[in-house]
Parts: sequence; structure tokens; C-alpha cells
Amino acid sequence: MSKRSQWMGLIAVLCCASSGCSASQGSELKLGQIDAAQEFAAGVTRADIEAARLRVNPARVPGELRALVPFAERWGIGDDAIREAALDAATVEEKSKFAASVNPYNARITKWLDSFPQGSDMSDEAAAFMFMQSALDELGFYEEAVDQG
Repeated sequence: MSKRSQWMGLIAVLCCASSGCSASQGSELKLGQIDAAQEFAAGVTRADIEAARLRVNPARVPGELRALVPFAERWGIGDDAIREAALDAATVEEKSKFAASVNPYNARITKWLDSFPQGSDMSDEAAAFMFMQSALDELGFYEEAVDQG
């Protein structure tokens, strides 16, 4: 199992745990309670999406990935329901441009994410890139690329 897969699993567990404990939800989500999650996602506003976006310092991103910072800031949302709402609000053209721009860099992104030692904190920048890849995967657009450099 790659470090990326391990990080993704850990983040998914943490996101599920934190969203289930949210005071604004009123009740804890249980396995299989899709309706409650859909209701939450339906209530997500543009302000919620903006507040959930991670701010990325380009100086903390490898040089060859800096062109992707705007995509990481837009799509690198850690909360699953809010990321889903952001994806739902995007046009087909926006999603296509996102996939076409990021997919060629997936191997380099994963290599960068795998460079963080297990058990260490990941930077906000790295987390945004990881969640950006999650967004691609959730759209069904993620392509595993061969590292070109």
C-alpha cells in the first residue's frame, strides 16, 4: 500500500469522524445514513465552500507543481461533503479543464506526498494537493500517470 493510499485512508477516517461530531448536524451520522449526508451536502453554500478551501503557499510546493496551485486551492477541500458540493456546482467544462491540467502530474504529486514520513504532519499545501487528487478520483477522472521526470 502506498503512502498516498495510507494518507487517503487516514484522512477519510478523520473527515468522517469530524463531520459526524459536528454540532451543526444535530445528530451523528451512522453507517448507511445516506439521506442525512445528502441533506447536509444540499445545504452547503458558496461561503461554506470558500471557508473550507485550503490556502496554498506556492513557495512550499515543489517547483514543477506550482502551476497547479490554483487547482489545489479550488478543489483541495478536506471535508468530503463540501468537496462534493463544490464538484456538483462546477460545469462540465471546469471539470474537464481540471482533469486535463492535473492528470499529467499525478505521479509527481503522489511522489511528493509519499515523501512525507509516516506519522508526520502533512503541510496544508500537501493536504490540498491530496484532496485535489481525491476530487479527481471522485469525479472518475483520476488517471494514474507514469512519472516523466
